Amino acid sequence: MKRLILIRHGQTQISKSDPERTLTIEGEDSIADAAEKIMPYLVGGVVILHSPTLRTRQSAIVIGEVIGCDNIGTADLRMIGPEFLAARANAGELLGIPAAVVYMRKMHIQPDQIETPAQLVNRFDEIFKSYEEETVIAVSHEPSIRAFMEAMSGYDVLFKSFESDLLYADFIVLERK
Repeated sequence: MKRLILIRHGQTQISKSDPERTLTIEGEDSIADAAEKIMPYLVGGVVILHSPTLRTRQSAIVIGEVIGCDNIGTADLRMIGPEFLAARANAGELLGIPAAVVYMRKMHIQPDQIETPAQLVNRFDEIFKSYEEETVIAVSHEPSIRAFMEAMSGYDVLFKSFESDLLYADFIVLERK
């Protein structure tokens, strides 16, 4: 059985308009704390994947240091089409509204512009299946993790570090049925 741990990147600098913003000291510390908490859930070989952004790469490196894993790689772990949301948010049109909520309930974006949660799950599943390691740690972003959780099937939830809001460094541990 494959174990999957989805974790949101650590807290970043305030400027949301900078796609290459870095983790804050607090972000590094919270990711290190989360990495310690996921250690009991690691089985067999481990690979840490991150999206192409700097903040997820930095988070993956911290996780790797804490759990003693240098098997770290980049994968396409972002929802396809989020730039539509980002452009509106950066224009100040979506102040205070989380991107995932906007995407799912308010934006009315054409389906071919943003992948659906089911499409994201299918794409992520293909990525995860391509690795032979038993544990895949995927460092990603709030909208992508929320979408995965909404549409996932075939997984048992072993642990969640959050109740409802998916904050920085929060994670969910899943196992393929």
